[in-house]
Amino acid sequence: MASDDKILQMVKDNLHITYELDDSSARRLNDEIADGMAYIRRVSDPEASFDHGESGARLLCEYVLRAESGALESFKRDYAPELLSGQIGSSVDAYAEAMDYA
Repeated sequence: MASDDKILQMVKDNLHITYELDDSSARRLNDEIADGMAYIRRVSDPEASFDHGESGARLLCEYVLRAESGALESFKRDYAPELLSGQIGSSVDAYAEAMDYA
C-alpha cells in the first residue's frame, strides 16, 4: 500500500495544489483522505488499494475533490457503480478463499 506521503501527494496533484499547504489546510486534507479511505473500505472493498493507478486511488481522489468543493453528498450517487463493483469483487474474493478456490 502507498505511504501516507505518497497518497497526500497524489491527492494534491489531482487537485492541482502546487503550493505549500498551511497547517490547517494540511490537517483538513489529511482528514478528508482518512475519511475517504475509511468510507471506500467500509462500503466498497475492505482491502482497497490506494496506490497510484488503482481504482481505490481514483475513488479517493474523487472523494476528496467532492469534500473540498462541499459536494460530498454527490459522491455516493455518482460513483455507486464503482462502489458496488468493489463490494461485489470483495465478496467474490472472500467466498473463493473460504471455499478454497483461490
